[in-house]
Amino acid sequence: MFCPNCGEDAPPSAAFCAKCGTSVGQQQIVAPPPSGDMPAGYVAPVVAYPQAPVLRTQDETTAMLSMIFGILSLAGLGIFAGIPAIILGNVARGKIRASGGRLTGEGMAKAGIILGWVSCGLMVIVILFMIIVFVVAAASSNLH
Repeated sequence: MFCPNCGEDAPPSAAFCAKCGTSVGQQQIVAPPPSGDMPAGYVAPVVAYPQAPVLRTQDETTAMLSMIFGILSLAGLGIFAGIPAIILGNVARGKIRASGGRLTGEGMAKAGIILGWVSCGLMVIVILFMIIVFVVAAASSNLH
């Protein structure tokens, strides 16, 4: 059973939500009035159906951090921010999947992972380019 106020899962025997204190006791379901002629002044009973749980979602903080580190990695911090972006993004995606819809931020986590990998890839390309330049420079200085 879920609390209609905060969406917290409550045991079936609970009368109140442990998180917010709202009454979560079983609501009575009243049968509809019998068909046919109704006596004067008859008031039909109110039918109370259990409400669907209200799920409040929130952004996963590690997803937001992953995206921030991914942006910083492309802004000049390279692998020093790219590797944390990849790690935090994967952690956030795991938490989001395990939350059953209560946590959001899948897109931010993916963005952080992608930006982190792009940054690391660019860093590898820059390092390889520098090695090639030094090798060519050293080889040309030996020729003269």
